[in-house]
Amino acid sequence: MKPAPPVTSVFMPPTVTAGRRTRHDGCPPRPDNRPSPAQAMLKLMKNVFSPSETTAVIRALRERRTTGPLRFDSAAEPDHAVVAEAVESARWAPNHKRTEPWRFFLLNKDRIGALADVNAERMRRNGASEANIEAKHREWSSKPGVMIVLCQHAAEHDDILRKQNYAACAAASQNFQLHLFASGIASKWSTAACWDVPGFWELLGFEGWPELVEPVGIFSYGVPASVPPARRNLDRTEILRNFRETGDAPAG
Repeated sequence: MKPAPPVTSVFMPPTVTAGRRTRHDGCPPRPDNRPSPAQAMLKLMKNVFSPSETTAVIRALRERRTTGPLRFDSAAEPDHAVVAEAVESARWAPNHKRTEPWRFFLLNKDRIGALADVNAERMRRNGASEANIEAKHREWSSKPGVMIVLCQHAAEHDDILRKQNYAACAAASQNFQLHLFASGIASKWSTAACWDVPGFWELLGFEGWPELVEPVGIFSYGVPASVPPARRNLDRTEILRNFRETGDAPAG
């Protein structure tokens, strides 16, 4: 598989070299008639997606479905290099103060098996029946791939920023899943609290629960054999109050 071409954000003007000094386009207008940062940004923003590109993005947003291991094609192996590449898409999620709090752990087959053992112990501690534990252990052991996402805070982050960090990790996780979906790989985001069970953190290379770390999720992925039907409980009209259509003026 050929490596994916580097991704250049339209929000990051290229580096400009003047003599020996390298600087970004965040400096004042230049005396050599090159465009100012604002002019350069405006020019870049005019490079909008083509209609087909826009349609593809909207399709990914609207057609991605949570698809668990029972719907994976057991005879097909997903491209794990694509999954690793999806982290590049994930890390461009918005994050307050550029904390970039996301941390990703791509498990191999042995660690997936060990994770299934940890989850079985979690279920046992929660009083699940042995039949359910065995069935779920088979399901988790059969997962073709697993990515675990954590949120890394810093000591100086207050409670508000920590909430923003977690929200950023959720946005990154959606980016990650959308990249997989667009590449023909299905995924499921689980918050089964395996991190409360001994043995989990060792799977990620830690001796115990790391300081200032908050779990985000366990992401199973594979090639889909089937996908769930589209389903939403609320219509768009029930979640959107459009004052541009109603013309209502503010009260008071």
